[in-house]
Amino acid sequence: MLLTQMDGFQRILGTTETNARQFGCALLAAFALLLLWELGKLLARRSRGT
Repeated sequence: MLLTQMDGFQRILGTTETNARQFGCALLAAFALLLLWELGKLLARRSRGT
């Protein structure tokens, strides 16, 4: 994330700067995905009985 905010990488990759709201949404989405992944693992372990 931080590398794409640097001006040189923005030109090479064709990206733009993100504001705080966009960054927060991206962070929230990543956290939600991690939480769902861990919940899935927990449910899988419980269904096996270990």
